[in-house]
Amino acid sequence: MRAKEVLEVLRISRPTLTRLVKRGEIKAKRLPNGRLDYDPESVYRYLLEKLGKEPE
Repeated sequence: MRAKEVLEVLRISRPTLTRLVKRGEIKAKRLPNGRLDYDPESVYRYLLEKLGKEPE
């Protein structure tokens, strides 16, 4: 998942996304081109937690 998609889904700023990755709340891996690929499962898990719901 690209950064732009994550920012739109979570409605957060780029610095907030960076902070969440550093904290380990959202998983990301570095691609060969240097960009980060964000794990969709951890993004949606964070969204559910933010909404106050437990992931299934």
